[in-house]
Amino acid sequence: MSNEISEQAKIAKVSTVAKCFIDGAANYFANSDKAPAKIKQLVLSAVLAAETAIEGNDAVDWKHVDVPKFTNDMFRLIGMGIDFGSKEAYVVPYRNPKTGKYDLTTPVSADGLVKLAKLYSVRPIKTFEKYIVRQGDIVAVEYGENKSWHYKPILFNNAPVVGYLTVIIYEDGDFDPMITTLEEIEERRKASKAPNSPAWTKWPLEMGLAKSTRKHMKRVSINIPAEFDNDSDYEPITKDMGDVSTKIEIDYPALAAKSEEEIEKELDSVSLEGTPFEG
Repeated sequence: MSNEISEQAKIAKVSTVAKCFIDGAANYFANSDKAPAKIKQLVLSAVLAAETAIEGNDAVDWKHVDVPKFTNDMFRLIGMGIDFGSKEAYVVPYRNPKTGKYDLTTPVSADGLVKLAKLYSVRPIKTFEKYIVRQGDIVAVEYGENKSWHYKPILFNNAPVVGYLTVIIYEDGDFDPMITTLEEIEERRKASKAPNSPAWTKWPLEMGLAKSTRKHMKRVSINIPAEFDNDSDYEPITKDMGDVSTKIEIDYPALAAKSEEEIEKELDSVSLEGTPFEG
C-alpha cells in the first residue's frame, strides 16, 4: 500500500512540473509546424528525465533549480528533434557556484549525436552503421582511388572483441568508414570520470560502441538552423560528460504509460499554487 501511495505522489509531482513546462512549450512553439501532441510528448519525456535526475541527488529540489535555463535548453533540443525519452539526451544536475542554484545540464548522447548528424549534416546522411568486431571477423577498409569497406562477421562468434567499425553512408552513395581499436576505447575508459563505473563493468560493449560513435561524429559537419534559438551563442552540449548514458537510468512513473486523454485530465487537475512554478 505504501508503494502505491508513493507512486501516486510521484505522479502528482511530475504532473505539477509537467503542466508548467507544457504550458510554456505551447507559447515557445506557437509558430512551429511541429504537431502540438508530439511537442507535449517530448516535453513530458524531458520532465520525467529531469525528475529522475533530481530524485537521484538528495541536495537538489526544483526550488534549487535554475528553471528558466533548463526550460530554454530543453526547448531548443526538442526543437532540433531530440527526444529525451529515447535517451538521445540526458539531464545531469550541476551546482552553479555563480548563481548558487543547480543547472540541469542536457548533454546529448551518442545516439543523439547520430540523430543530429542525420538531420543537419551539411552532406546529407542516409544511414549510420556500427559493428562490434571480434577475432576472426573480416574487416577491410581502403581509402583513395579504390575506396571501399567490407565487414563479414563469423556467425555466432564469441571470440574476444578487438575493436569497432562505424560507417557513415551518404545519400549520394559515398561512405566514410572508421575503425576504432580496443586500445583506443581503453584509453577513453581510463580518461573517463568513472572508469570503473557500472556502465563500464556491466555494459562494456555498449560503452565501446558509444565511444566509437562519438569519435566518428566529430568528422561530421552539421548546420543546425536557428529556428528555435533566441541565443546566437547557444550550442548543445555534445562533449562526452562521463558515463551519463548508464549512470542515469530513467525509470518513468506510471504517468508515461497513460493515454494522451488521461494525461490531459491529470494535468488539468493540477494546481501550481505553492510550487516554484506558481505564477
